[in-house]
Amino acid sequence: MNAILLTGTIDPSKFNNTSTALIDVNERLKQYCVSIQRWIEKSKFEKIVFIENSGYDFDYKIYKDLAKKKNKQFEYILAKPYFEETIKYGKSYGEIMLINEAVDKSILLRNETSFYKCTGRLYIKNCNSILKENHKCNNLFLGIPSDNWIITWFFKVEKDFYNKILRDSYKEVNDHESVSIENIYFRRIHEHRNNVEIFNKYPNVEGICAGQNIKYHSGFLSTVYKNIKMKTGYFGI
Repeated sequence: MNAILLTGTIDPSKFNNTSTALIDVNERLKQYCVSIQRWIEKSKFEKIVFIENSGYDFDYKIYKDLAKKKNKQFEYILAKPYFEETIKYGKSYGEIMLINEAVDKSILLRNETSFYKCTGRLYIKNCNSILKENHKCNNLFLGIPSDNWIITWFFKVEKDFYNKILRDSYKEVNDHESVSIENIYFRRIHEHRNNVEIFNKYPNVEGICAGQNIKYHSGFLSTVYKNIKMKTGYFGI
């Protein structure tokens, strides 16, 4: 079955708004709610897992009931916050720990050999088309080699690969010293690039970048341009 993991921090003030420009809790909550509803109603994903680490009183039952009506499954996980560590090392630390905990605790991911991951406030408008792609492996990423950067707002990964290669990335990240999850992932994935492929098409992302509080560019012309750049190897590994 197709499964997607959505990561979230609804109330960033619990982490002193570390590395975050979008800090309005009500706006963030609205974005998470809209996104989760779209993943349930619009996507072909049959399993949707949402893990959140700020301890916000999230009304997950609404989405569990909605998923059931759509013959899908929705799971909510309240994650351990790691307040001190995330404030000290940045939101990259918190993001990695969210994924780690979901891999360990999710009931819906338990029997899956791989899963997609997306930042919880975002939606990939061409996700159903991406799901139809044929690849030799289930580790799918996009990178920016010139910046030693892996895009982490959307990827697909095998659980074994994640546990062996990416799981302990939290030991190296420090956003305050410009060593982010994107940098560490790039180095590790590049070292194992024989087991990794890039997406065949650029994920047409819609939503707000919390770090800068700006919209991702997801218009038609922007998407066409990025798909052309993919052909030139710009988003390689």
